[in-house]
Amino acid sequence: MTVIKNSISRLKSGERGESAAQVNAHLVQFTRVSVGDANNALPAENPERTALDNHVTDGEIVSHKLDKHNDTQRILQLRIGPDANYDARELLIYATANGIEFPHSYVRLGSAYPVRTAENGGIQILINAIIKVSSKTGFNITVQPATDYISRAEFDGHVHEDYLKKSAFNASLPFVTQPVIKLFNRHNIIDDNEYTAPLLGIKGAELQNNDWFSVRASNGQPVIKSANEDEATAKFKRLADGAIDTQVNIVADDKNERVFVYNKIDNVWEF
Repeated sequence: MTVIKNSISRLKSGERGESAAQVNAHLVQFTRVSVGDANNALPAENPERTALDNHVTDGEIVSHKLDKHNDTQRILQLRIGPDANYDARELLIYATANGIEFPHSYVRLGSAYPVRTAENGGIQILINAIIKVSSKTGFNITVQPATDYISRAEFDGHVHEDYLKKSAFNASLPFVTQPVIKLFNRHNIIDDNEYTAPLLGIKGAELQNNDWFSVRASNGQPVIKSANEDEATAKFKRLADGAIDTQVNIVADDKNERVFVYNKIDNVWEF
């Protein structure tokens, strides 16, 4: 019996998209993934392809990690939800640079991967994909809406009396809308402007470990940036996957409150 392994390849359109971004000094961002059944056949590996053989549904890109040992690789975690009944055979990963989206990489599953709805016993599927990239390409970190899931049993197992009720917390420290981000404030942002993370602590002192601020975008797609591009300036670190960058883009669909906590040892704002 011949065993066909999963394969992941960067498409020609992905190479061209990265090259154009490099020439124009634009950042590249992995944005979405589409999933198909390839008409229930083993799909051909074709670097010129720009679409799936047969699209069924869309998944999410949960995380984007750097490969610490290879700067020509990125590790993406892809989520396929239990929202249809089919056998997955192919995935297409898209990226965007300067507002232009392009197919970047194609994943061929060596054997059919059964996807079923929750009513038919299906659960979410997480796939780790190692994506080839150019070491010269700059990538952007984007906060995506949460895709985590816990069972009812896990939720019921928590001792909820140990937590401050949301209503009590909101009453003691309400959201503020202001043009400047300040420490120990919960910011409600209502536009697409760029905001700068604090460079100094209270009364002009150095930032201290566990200094914090939070951001919620009730409207718009704001950008949270470092104070400047100096290497001494604190950058941003996403704890979910360890990715580090000088700015964080908050997408339109994400209404969650994001808390940024300063790590003095590593000089990063963790969220």
